[in-house]
Amino acid sequence: SVDYGPVFVQEPDDIIFPTDSDERKVALNCEARGNPVPSYRWLQNGTEIDLESDYRYSLIDGTFIISNPTEAKDSGHYQCLATNTFGTILSREAILQFAYLGNFSGRTRSAVSVREGQGVVLMCSPPPHSPEIIYSWVFNEFPSFVAEDSRRFISQETGNLYISKVQTSDVGSYICLVKNTVTNARVLSPPTPLTLRNDAAFKLNIQLLILHGIVIIVISTFPIIEAVGTLTFKCNSGRSDDSIIKGIAIYVRIFAAGMYAKSDITRPLLTA
Repeated sequence: SVDYGPVFVQEPDDIIFPTDSDERKVALNCEARGNPVPSYRWLQNGTEIDLESDYRYSLIDGTFIISNPTEAKDSGHYQCLATNTFGTILSREAILQFAYLGNFSGRTRSAVSVREGQGVVLMCSPPPHSPEIIYSWVFNEFPSFVAEDSRRFISQETGNLYISKVQTSDVGSYICLVKNTVTNARVLSPPTPLTLRNDAAFKLNIQLLILHGIVIIVISTFPIIEAVGTLTFKCNSGRSDDSIIKGIAIYVRIFAAGMYAKSDITRPLLTA
């Protein structure tokens, strides 16, 4: 027979191991042919594994087996080394990940109150998980799911539900549902009640500033509002004429919760 160096027949593949699996071991496969028959070693994250260092490790031909794997000790990048007297070859990297989905906190979630016509964000706050999860929301009771449309959006990054221009029909109980893409496990959050507020629309704080001969009326609002309408100002100076405002331009700038609702100063309301 002809002698030759090792050549891979099979290299290890990525593995996602469900932590709730009944199979309590992981097998990373590796096979090479060569003459003489190759021997095998394994690397984890670039460091050679000492098979004697952990009773959970075993090597059958080229296959590396880990019994009772745990994410803390065993997740990472693995490579197989095949060696004979004619040389050594190194396999591609195989990534070992663990799939799991924890439970939501059982803490009762506070109601979110919003005025009709305003927007609102309902927080999902997902439990620990790996790898990715899919988010959806249940409205009032399962399986009535929130349908995304021009007013409702579910972020697949955070799981948060965004509702614009809230209507009476939106009032109810919202539950975040998350699904693990590997194990298909699902868990539900505690409900978040959404209610409508019926208090005053907003509060106005008015300041009068004089800057370089210009009177600026600063109106700050809380909460943030969008309003269209007319503001009427009356000057009560205790004088019989209106000369106090002759030759002065009056401007209005509206602030909303510390931010400009408008990016520019409106045109003068009154000039000489």
